[in-house]
Amino acid sequence: MKNIKFSAIAVLICSFMISCTKEVQVLEPKLTGLYKYNSAIVPVAVDLDGNGVFNTDLTKESGEECVWDNYWDWNDSEVVLAEGDITCGTSSAMAVAPYVFDQKNKTITIKNSEGSGQLLTNVKLGYDNNYKQTLSFTHFENKYNQNVIYYFEQVK
Repeated sequence: MKNIKFSAIAVLICSFMISCTKEVQVLEPKLTGLYKYNSAIVPVAVDLDGNGVFNTDLTKESGEECVWDNYWDWNDSEVVLAEGDITCGTSSAMAVAPYVFDQKNKTITIKNSEGSGQLLTNVKLGYDNNYKQTLSFTHFENKYNQNVIYYFEQVK
């Protein structure tokens, strides 16, 4: 009987030690990578295509499919905006610009050739349910006269 009790206690101690020493690897999302638009949300619904249907997701409005098909390729120091399969009639690399990512303040400043920049706020990096990396940010768009929250999914 003592051997059975000793064996049971030894098994419990071993399983406790194994479960306590097991490390879970947590992957911190990084900005670098190739992203594609998932959605572009505005607080006030719009009807850009004049079909009488108002949407808060700009990607559901027809007429700008070539924009929502574009890719954002973030490397360590610059971002490349490139066309997807639906072309807007411009070159495949439509824009290349240096940027500064401020993780503490959750901002990205994209510099243009004149030295001024566009400020992207509320920058968030994470993962979706399929473990694909995600990126979102807010930017005020004069075209819509409101903030747009852009959501992206990393494609590689």
